[in-house]
Amino acid sequence: MRSPPFYLGLGICSEPYLVDWVLNDPDDPYNWPRTRKWAITAQLAVTTFTVAFGSSVYAGGLKYVVHDLGVSEELAILGISLYVLGFALGYVFYGRNRHRSCFSDLSSLRP
Repeated sequence: MRSPPFYLGLGICSEPYLVDWVLNDPDDPYNWPRTRKWAITAQLAVTTFTVAFGSSVYAGGLKYVVHDLGVSEELAILGISLYVLGFALGYVFYGRNRHRSCFSDLSSLRP
């Protein structure tokens, strides 16, 4: 059984806990193999590219959507508007992880 972690400091504002990695800890990103680091970097790059490409490719074809589908320009822009609005509202309601949202961040602030 592992012993509980020991952190330097008292955990108060004037002396917060000092958390550091144990020497040769496999969970420390500095100790990860180079292939794992590059795999994570590639995954993040592809995800970022996909999101940017998804919004820009739609914007480039708005003229054809209006012409081919016979809709107004405002209605054609609605798709990209909702896509961008989803970025903002998704973060507000879903948050940085699945258990916390921006609303919970605001409610936990001290006066």
